[in-house]
Amino acid sequence: MLKKAVQEMKKPLIGVLAAAILISAPISTFAEKADNAHKAKSKAKPAKVVKVPKLPIESEAVYLYDMNLNKVVYSKKPNKVLPTASLAQIMSLYLASDALTSGKAKANEKVKISEKAWRTPGSRMFLEIGREVPFGELFKGIAVVSGNDASVAMAEYLEGSTSAFVDKMNDKAKELNMTKTKFRSVNGLPEGDKQDTSTAKDLGVMTTSYIKKYPGNLAIHSMKQYNFDTGREVIEQTNRNPLLQSYKAADGLKTGWVEGSYNLIGTAEKDGVRLVVVTLKGESEQVRAKDARTLLDYGFNQYKKYVFDKKGDKVETLPVYKSAETKKANLVMKDDLELIIHTSQLSKKNKIKEKVVLPDYINAGKGLKAGDVVGKKQIFIGKKLIHETDIVVKEDIEKGSWWQKGLDSVLLSGMWVMGLFKG
Repeated sequence: MLKKAVQEMKKPLIGVLAAAILISAPISTFAEKADNAHKAKSKAKPAKVVKVPKLPIESEAVYLYDMNLNKVVYSKKPNKVLPTASLAQIMSLYLASDALTSGKAKANEKVKISEKAWRTPGSRMFLEIGREVPFGELFKGIAVVSGNDASVAMAEYLEGSTSAFVDKMNDKAKELNMTKTKFRSVNGLPEGDKQDTSTAKDLGVMTTSYIKKYPGNLAIHSMKQYNFDTGREVIEQTNRNPLLQSYKAADGLKTGWVEGSYNLIGTAEKDGVRLVVVTLKGESEQVRAKDARTLLDYGFNQYKKYVFDKKGDKVETLPVYKSAETKKANLVMKDDLELIIHTSQLSKKNKIKEKVVLPDYINAGKGLKAGDVVGKKQIFIGKKLIHETDIVVKEDIEKGSWWQKGLDSVLLSGMWVMGLFKG
């Protein structure tokens, strides 16, 4: 329609071109207004719902949290109080990270190993009494090989005693609103009938907060092996987290065991989506690993990747005015347009919609370079804008001479006036 209007107007306008150019100042104002006119083209794509089968979970309690949606996506007995075992060490690492951030501790500071730390049973770094070990190495020993001795040494260094450190752990739990959690040790080791206790939900809340605040720690949690020089020999130990060996997207976090309970806190990231999973009181190592993988699969399978456009894909061809030679411009996508969308965000009312926002034409009065942005492609779910990507000109467009600019100004102004009458 635009092209036809231009052709219809050219003949009568040529005869009065000279006069029109002399009064182009006010006319150019009309042209500027016309330059700002935009139109939107939209189309809808129906959403596809991904159906996931019922989960065969054997662990006593589980909790799956989606950090992308900030939402619990699956749980089973999430508020049942159960022994944490060494999952309690995540809270120790949380406090250690706070200390490193505040300057209370430094990674290269030496920590003298006490007899109490040396005598600590269970999973160990094999710290030697009286030896000085960098704080950062103790952190690795806890995160990678569940070093109970390292937890004691770290607690004594930061707070003077393990009991004082446990108080700090419980204070932090209250701060995080972990209402059903009670820490009694720095490493989850039971003392008689006294055990560290929590719920799948509380541990999930703690872990989510920990990862959000200290995402860089995952580089340590994802280490598959840790070697420690005791001073007499180098001890090589593997990470006890089974997800690191069996789940490609996993990069943390911690296992725990106390008689009758195999526990796990895991996390994985895929396509920018991070999930946190907690399993408590599995009957075996195999059960806790299987349940964690099942939950992670469930969470990730509810996402679908939508590919709308690739970089360089043609979007539109628009007429060009005020240019030296170019009369049409090819517009293309500046970048790939791909989105990961959760099925819960879609419904009959909330469908995925694409919207292209472009001007009616390209104004080349100042010239354009290939890659200059001239519009947007927007993606909506229902009425909510969730993403937009730039649309650019494909080739350089050279600005026109004063004569061409003047002619096109008249043409554009005339079209704008005609539009007023039509309206």
